[in-house]
Amino acid sequence: MLQLILANESHLYKIVFTTFTIHKKLRFFYETINNPFLNANDFAQTYYRVIKVYNGFRKFVNLYRFQKAKIVVTTDFNLSELDPTDKQVLCIKQQNNRYLFHINDLLHIVETSLSASHALFSAPQMIKNPYTNLPFNKSTLYNIYFQGTNVTTGLSRTQGTNVASEMRATKRKTELFDLYFQHNFNIKLFGKSCEHILREYAIKEYVYKTDDDIMREEIEEMVLFLNNAFGQDILIDPDFPTKTLIKIMRPYAMLWFTNLCSLIPTKQSMAQKTLYAKWSAFLKYNPQFGRKSLRLETKFTNFSRITVQIVEFNSDAPRFVSDHSPGKFMKNHLFTG
Repeated sequence: MLQLILANESHLYKIVFTTFTIHKKLRFFYETINNPFLNANDFAQTYYRVIKVYNGFRKFVNLYRFQKAKIVVTTDFNLSELDPTDKQVLCIKQQNNRYLFHINDLLHIVETSLSASHALFSAPQMIKNPYTNLPFNKSTLYNIYFQGTNVTTGLSRTQGTNVASEMRATKRKTELFDLYFQHNFNIKLFGKSCEHILREYAIKEYVYKTDDDIMREEIEEMVLFLNNAFGQDILIDPDFPTKTLIKIMRPYAMLWFTNLCSLIPTKQSMAQKTLYAKWSAFLKYNPQFGRKSLRLETKFTNFSRITVQIVEFNSDAPRFVSDHSPGKFMKNHLFTG
């Protein structure tokens, strides 16, 4: 049928439907339309008609293949069944199979891939289908991006404040995706242009997800440096519980690594200033933090008296109050807040 439509345009048909690249087709169009022996308007109209018919058939074929592809994944990452008609569910075709994803799962994949790092050096990865380990094509990335944007907008308009926390989480997840979109999903350009932003993600990832033993070593190194800087010792006993130490010191470690590793000078200086102020308050609150003490406790069992040695650790620390805490929110619009 298509060949009949283009019966009198065989040469043009050959140009459009062969394996010529888009650059060759555009060069053919430019060279031909500037040919002084041809009517440019007639040629342009014919060319547009061919392209329109071709694109229509290609769209039909793609739609047919999509509908015929088998759905091999129908659950989200929590193994809950997904409804293909749900606005928050995206169907992605890859290798002649279809996969259902909840948009939040896709945004999580995007965030994890783009914020990937090694030893505080950002190394954004290609965004892949977790079921096939194959990268999504660019059109799929655009679909994920606009689907995520539409879902966030829809929540804000229809459900109001009941989903405020969910919206904030979604926006946090799409922050890097927005930047990636602005760089036309060029992974290399994104990595170079956004290195300073990716470093902030890498610092947070390192502080909150590093192995406990490694994090303890980092904290002990930080404490040693601050002891020298303030001339006052906080002595952490080797037997002090690691998880307790990390929980208490993690906010200080965040400031410490921001000061050392951030690529944004203003953040570095602000982190150092805040760390010193917080540590000074820590020293005043409990200079004996981290030390081990022993005490004897007498217990009576079965008409006998037993003396037990109890080991205790001084873990009393001031509550770390950030500048975003509720107590400061009502005054942070003032210079005196």
